[in-house]
Amino acid sequence: MSETNAIIRFTSDSPAILKRIQFYLHGDTRPDFEEEVASEEKAVFEAMEFAEIPFQIEQRSENTLDAYFECVNETELENLIKALSWFKPDGAYLYFADDEEYKVYKQYHEGLFIDLYHYMDDEALDNKLLDLDWDHRAFDLIIDRHECNKAN
Repeated sequence: MSETNAIIRFTSDSPAILKRIQFYLHGDTRPDFEEEVASEEKAVFEAMEFAEIPFQIEQRSENTLDAYFECVNETELENLIKALSWFKPDGAYLYFADDEEYKVYKQYHEGLFIDLYHYMDDEALDNKLLDLDWDHRAFDLIIDRHECNKAN
């Protein structure tokens, strides 16, 4: 199996929303039994029960939460984002890379995943992303670029 790297990002003006999302992402706080969950969150629990646990979670700012994964399936991460979007974050994003050939940035919006950028779509941008080591700074660049394009 090839190594896969992925980052999911949630943004919200509400620290409480990011705290609930982090609660379900983190292996030490994620509930083990349905009885431990408030009734309105049972669907989230069921969707997250066997979901991948990130190897690192970082609160980048008051409004941004990033979770890092290795060796996961893109569809599993999309399902994880769908489940955690029940908390209604302002933004939900996915960066997924498999080997050197496939890298994609996506946004989850109104029940759909929208491709923001695919590797090799723009050589100049690819070089910038490579300089940023495809990390959270590259994520910032892609999201800013998308928001700028959306505004125009």
